[in-house]
Amino acid sequence: MPALHLQLEDRISRFDLFECLESYQYAARAPREQISTKPQASVSLDLDNQWSYMKTHGDASWKSFPSYFSIFVPHVLRELRRRDLVITFFIVGQDAALKKNEEYLRAIAEAGHEIGNHSFHHEPWLQFYSKAEIENEILRAEDEILRVTGVKPRGFRGPGFSWSPALLEALHANGYRYDASTLPTYLGPLARAYYFHSAKLSKEERQLRKELFGKFSDGLRPAQPYYWRLNAKDHLLEIPVTTMPLFKVPFHLSYLLYLSRISRALMRFYLRTAITLCRITNTAPSFLLHPLDLIGGDQARELAFFPGMEVASDRKLEVFDEVMSTLAEHFELVDMRTHAAAIARRQDVQVRAIEAAAASSRVLPTVNERSFSNVCKNLSSCSKHNSFGEMYSGTGEAPYQDDILRGARNAGTTSNHEDDDESRLCNTGATPRFREKR
Repeated sequence: MPALHLQLEDRISRFDLFECLESYQYAARAPREQISTKPQASVSLDLDNQWSYMKTHGDASWKSFPSYFSIFVPHVLRELRRRDLVITFFIVGQDAALKKNEEYLRAIAEAGHEIGNHSFHHEPWLQFYSKAEIENEILRAEDEILRVTGVKPRGFRGPGFSWSPALLEALHANGYRYDASTLPTYLGPLARAYYFHSAKLSKEERQLRKELFGKFSDGLRPAQPYYWRLNAKDHLLEIPVTTMPLFKVPFHLSYLLYLSRISRALMRFYLRTAITLCRITNTAPSFLLHPLDLIGGDQARELAFFPGMEVASDRKLEVFDEVMSTLAEHFELVDMRTHAAAIARRQDVQVRAIEAAAASSRVLPTVNERSFSNVCKNLSSCSKHNSFGEMYSGTGEAPYQDDILRGARNAGTTSNHEDDDESRLCNTGATPRFREKR
């Protein structure tokens, strides 16, 4: 026990040092009047550009890389500044590589927002990439983002919530602090079926996307942050896109927008239920935004095919304001970098083995997409503004040195579970406290 106590003290001291350095680097931010006593919730935006939505839809004209950054980036930065929000932007490397986008991406970094890596090509089937291909995706995007913004990303989210063990290992090997690629929900097959029903895809393209948005068994993963155990000594922090605890249904802004079209009261009830369950289960939410949550067809006419684009930008902003205000009543809203640092100081974060997670995906039954075809047809006919598609698209170096990551590795030496494999497969998001393994 004395050795464990020293490990924990060392871990805390490292992150105290990090916080001092962070405060110095971002001192230009407006000071808060008082220290918040609320639990934290992080907010992030997958900066999927116009071409990536067109690519997902099967429109060949995506290859010219059309962009709406000149419209969207000033728009979103203005809204975030109005609400005094600092969030994380996950940027696609291909966008950073194009000169026409540089000033807009630079403006995001200059506004003090965290810059994350969203891959280079934005292809939501990273699970099929080889280790070399994955490393190229990460490093090529990282190089372009660093060149344009001056910031080296230390957080990653896979497009379309795609990930693999090889991805996690590559992130750790290249000094990333956290991954944010998982979406623990049972609805992945339904989302995939709707997507196949509405997109213009060849047989080959459908085959490539056969695991798009995950499997039914993804709903068994925790909604709370945890560490992936990469090997006997190395770990990587995972911050899932939070779904409603217990029910594992998404409640990020795309879904709330859809509900608001049915009934604003229904949307409020759904959101407050999600918040209540997060508070009861001690889940610190990671809340996701997409560009098309904030702009409508009046500002991006080329994307009129996309669900929800008939909704005016002003209407979407009304919903955004209400949702952010509601979240802010219960949580201190921060970027994912700040969220990750707070999680790393905790001693009750679960550790999960990649092998157990992969095994659960293999042994549990998946849902046949065809079984959802009638549901999808009804969704399409009943509502042209269904926002499943909103989810589909997806979008100087901080003083967080590599040795700080070793603090997370120390946590991996202890666990609350007598039978790790069984407890991981049955996990519902609880956060047991660590104790020494026997």
